[in-house]
Amino acid sequence: GSSSFCDPIRLSRSLVVMKLLYSALSAIIVPSLGNLWDQVEPGSVAFFELGKCASGSPAYYGLVKPLNHDKTDELFVEMMGGAICFNSASCENSGLKQWTDIDWFLTQFMKIPADYVVLLKSGASVPLNLMLQLKSGYFPADASHPFWGKYGIYFPVCTADIFTGKHNASYEPSAEQLTDDRDHTCNETESGAGEDYRGCQNRTASGLRCQSWTGAKSGESGWDANATDGLGDHNFCRNPSRTGGGGRGTSNAPWCFVEDDYLSWDICKPVATLTSKTMMHHGGKNVADLLDMVKADGHNFTKISMLGASGGGVAAVAWSTVIADIWPEAEVFAVADSSLHVFPGTPLFDYFWEYSQYGHGPASCGVPKYDVKTPDFDWRETDAIAKHLQSYDGRVKVGYLSCLDDHVVYGDRKILATFAGLTDYMEELIDPDTQHDRTWAFLNSLHECAPDGTVFSYINNCDSHHQTRGGFPDSNHNPGQITPQTFINQLLKGELPDPNGTTQFWFEEHEASASDKSCPSAVRRRRSPTPEVEEEIDLCTTPTTSGDESDEQETSSAANRWPLNLICLMAFSKVFA
Repeated sequence: GSSSFCDPIRLSRSLVVMKLLYSALSAIIVPSLGNLWDQVEPGSVAFFELGKCASGSPAYYGLVKPLNHDKTDELFVEMMGGAICFNSASCENSGLKQWTDIDWFLTQFMKIPADYVVLLKSGASVPLNLMLQLKSGYFPADASHPFWGKYGIYFPVCTADIFTGKHNASYEPSAEQLTDDRDHTCNETESGAGEDYRGCQNRTASGLRCQSWTGAKSGESGWDANATDGLGDHNFCRNPSRTGGGGRGTSNAPWCFVEDDYLSWDICKPVATLTSKTMMHHGGKNVADLLDMVKADGHNFTKISMLGASGGGVAAVAWSTVIADIWPEAEVFAVADSSLHVFPGTPLFDYFWEYSQYGHGPASCGVPKYDVKTPDFDWRETDAIAKHLQSYDGRVKVGYLSCLDDHVVYGDRKILATFAGLTDYMEELIDPDTQHDRTWAFLNSLHECAPDGTVFSYINNCDSHHQTRGGFPDSNHNPGQITPQTFINQLLKGELPDPNGTTQFWFEEHEASASDKSCPSAVRRRRSPTPEVEEEIDLCTTPTTSGDESDEQETSSAANRWPLNLICLMAFSKVFA
C-alpha cells in the first residue's frame, strides 16, 4: 500500500534489484544528447546532477515528464523553498545548514530514508504519485492540475542563496564560535551521529552557549535530565534518544538547548574543526546553466508558469523577468506561496544587500563569481518589483499567496536576525502588528505601481506555511471569495483568477496610502538592450572563477543524463504498487 512506500526494508530490497540490473546493463547505456525530457519515463520525474550545493557536494535538478505531453509550447518551473546562510555562524546553524547540502536536506528536513535518497539521486524515473506522497512540491496529480500535460523543471534547494548566487563565498568563524571554555580533560571521542558522545563541548557550532539539561527549555520540551544517554545537571552537548537507553539519537550530531532569547536549540561541533570555509552559493548559476541547456534544446515556449514557496517564491519572482528575456515571446506567470519574509525597501532587506557576499551589493565586490546572468535582486526600493514588471508590457505577471501570520516567517526571522547581529531590531521583526502593516503596504504598492493586470494577491487570516505543499486547508479559504487553490491554479494555467477582473483577494480591505501610490523609483533595467532603457550595470567588477569547474560540471551533467532502463522502472513500480 502507499502508506508504507518509504519502509527502509522494502526500499533496500528494491534497490538491490535495481543496482544489479543497472550494473549489468550500464555498459550499453549512453547519455542522451537529444531532448532533455527523452531521458524520463512518462508520468515521472528524474533527477540529474548539475553544479554544486553550498557544501560543495553535487546539486541536482528534476525533469518532470507528463503522461500525455499535449501542451508542447508550455513549461512549468518549480523552485523548492529554502532559507539562506550568510556567515560562518548561520551556515553552521541546524535550521539553516539543512539548506546547504542535498543529503542533509532530504534526510533531516524531509525525513526520507537513506536508501530512497540513493534512488532519487540515481537518475531513475520516479513515478509522480510517489513524489506526491512525499509532499515535496506541487506535482501534477490529474488533468485538473495546472501543470498537467506540460514539461516541467523542479529545483531542489541546497545552495542557501534562494537561487540567486553565483559566488564562492569565504566565511571566517566568529569569536563566539571559537570560544573554548570547556574542561579539556574530558573524553571527546564520538562515532556515528554522536549518540555515544560524553565530552564537555558546551557551545554550539554557531557559537551559542548551551543551557543545562535541567534548564527551562529542556523541561518545557519534555526531556528528563535524569535519564540515560548522558543527560544530567550539566550543559554539555549530547544526542539523546527520545526513548532513552542509548537508542537512535534525535539528530545527526550532538546538540543542546541554548542560552538565547529567541532560539531554542542547535547542533554542536568541536571548536578545532571550525575553520574558514568556502560556501558555494551557486543557486543562480545552476538555474542559469539548466535554462541554457533547455534553450539549446530548441524549445520555444510561449507560456511559462513558475511556482516557488517560501524562499523559492522570492526566487520565482526574481527570475521571472530573466526568463522572460530568455524566451522573449513567452508570457511568464510567477506565483510566490508563503514568501513574505523580507519586503523590498526595508532594513532587513537592506542588511542582506549590504553584507551578503553572493548578491550584487558591495559585499560581493572581490568575491570570486561566475560570469553568468542571474537576477540582480536589487530590491532596495519599495516599488522595485513593480518597476521590473513595467519593462515587459504585461508579459510578466506575479501572484502572492500567503497567510497573514505565517508562523514560519516569524521563526525564520528570529534565526536570520540572531546571526545577522540584528537583535536590537528583533522585536520589530517578529511583531505581528508591524508584519501586518508591512504586508499591506508592500502589496498595495505592488498593485498600485505595477501595470494593470500584472499583480494578483490572496491573503488569508491564518498562520500556515507552504500551502501548495500542505494541501490548502479549508480554514484558509476567505469567505465569499475563490479558494486559494483556485487562485493558484488559474494563475499557473496562465489565466485570470477571477473572470470579473478581481486582483486582490484579501480577508479584509486595506486602502492604499499616498506613499503606497507614490511609485518613486525609475523603471528598472532589462538585461536585453532596448532604445528605451539602459542595460544592467554591476556595482563592482569581481574576479571570475576559472573554467575548470564549469567544464567539469558540464561533463558530469552530460554523463549523468542517462535514460532509465525500462526493466528497472518496472521493478521499482511493482515494489511500490
